[in-house]
Amino acid sequence: MVTYRAARDEELESCIALQHLVFRPDQADAPVRYRSYVREDPTYQYGQTRIALIDDQIVAHLRVWDRKLAIRGQTITAGGIGSLLTHPDFRGQGIASGLLADTENYFKEVEYDIGLLFSIIGTPYYAMRGWSPVPVSTFEINVGIDVPVRDTVTRQLVLHDDIDAVRQLHIQCFSEYTGTELRDEAYCSTGPARYRSVFPRVGVERRGKLSGYINWDIVNERVWVVECCAETDDDYADLATLVIQATRDVRSASILGSLPKGHGLIAPLESATQNVVEWSTHDEMMVKISRWDLLRKKLEDGTPGLPEELPNEQAEIDAFWRVLLGNSEENSDWCKKLGACSPTFYWWTDFF
Repeated sequence: MVTYRAARDEELESCIALQHLVFRPDQADAPVRYRSYVREDPTYQYGQTRIALIDDQIVAHLRVWDRKLAIRGQTITAGGIGSLLTHPDFRGQGIASGLLADTENYFKEVEYDIGLLFSIIGTPYYAMRGWSPVPVSTFEINVGIDVPVRDTVTRQLVLHDDIDAVRQLHIQCFSEYTGTELRDEAYCSTGPARYRSVFPRVGVERRGKLSGYINWDIVNERVWVVECCAETDDDYADLATLVIQATRDVRSASILGSLPKGHGLIAPLESATQNVVEWSTHDEMMVKISRWDLLRKKLEDGTPGLPEELPNEQAEIDAFWRVLLGNSEENSDWCKKLGACSPTFYWWTDFF
């Protein structure tokens, strides 16, 4: 018989060992990373580690992340689902699905407005369990080996010295989008943020003041832009120079990333490379109602077309979410009922 419940403090090391076994078996320092996820996260509570047990053995694990999102001018609480896994010896028995259902009940108990996750296994598994994908824009542009780059003044950023300036730039950039995570003052300095490299490495200055920053990863020897904020077009042009230089360091032929359409980095990239960005979307972001009564109350003043009850059909629920979160390409009855809003964008650095 499978038992589902919150993990106790004395069980957290077993949960860490299980994550090490499943996710990073070849990385000896992985337990330090997973330990930081619970010991160095100021929002963590014991109920946020959910487990499944058989004969007192922990056979499955799920980590809940406490998040706040900006949706149609309101702050929404979200229970984020991460690190859902089952021990290899116990797979194929529906244990992970049971743990997911247990966690959704926990969301209702602690009054999260919505559930939120980012799927690395594709959407079908979660879609079958009532979760709705939310398309988020991605881009790619080819970079020639002879692309000229302009001189720019940059510097490495230091968390203690630059955190306030970075936060202000981030606030300026995310304010026009829907679904973006709201970061508190401690966000970039937590253990989880450190391991996910949330704090940017490099920035540009103007008149002795930080005026822009950019963060990227190297994925399969390709440059992947995960976050970029700046004050002016000239700042974005300087940041474009930085990321083009990064392609030369790894001999990459392209720059990819997740940025909203119309983002200030795109025009200088196209100008410098003499190429056109190709746009697409990823559907790793998925949402599900937890407490419709709470969410509706928060949104009703600015969104008068909200229904009393959500539809039962999953296709209609999916369409509802796309319009509520500002998918400008959506065309359905929900557009007339809910009205337009700024588009969805969730920074890649905030994935959990």
